Amino acid sequence: MKFLIGLIVVIWPVAGFLYFKMGFAPVATADGTMPFEGWAARTSLHVRLNREMPRSVPIQPSLENYTAGAKIYKDHCSGCHGFKGQEQQPEVKGNVSQAAAPIQG
Repeated sequence: MKFLIGLIVVIWPVAGFLYFKMGFAPVATADGTMPFEGWAARTSLHVRLNREMPRSVPIQPSLENYTAGAKIYKDHCSGCHGFKGQEQQPEVKGNVSQAAAPIQG
């Protein structure tokens, strides 16, 4: 049994090292994810969110608070993010020539 455990303890790190050293790891943007990459990212994200999530809501849901939030969004965010059903603005798409063109009509 000790031999089997020792074999696993030695082979696992060597296999991992060779996986990267011999170029089997997916590194191009078109490649898929690495084994266990999605699991590791999700696990870390959920632990971090649970640790940092506020335990009480600082702003209570009310009509006044929703209205104030909508005004802030309209004034400061809608230029880039737009509204539901609205087509994306040219400057957000990265089309500078259309963004610089004067408004027609």
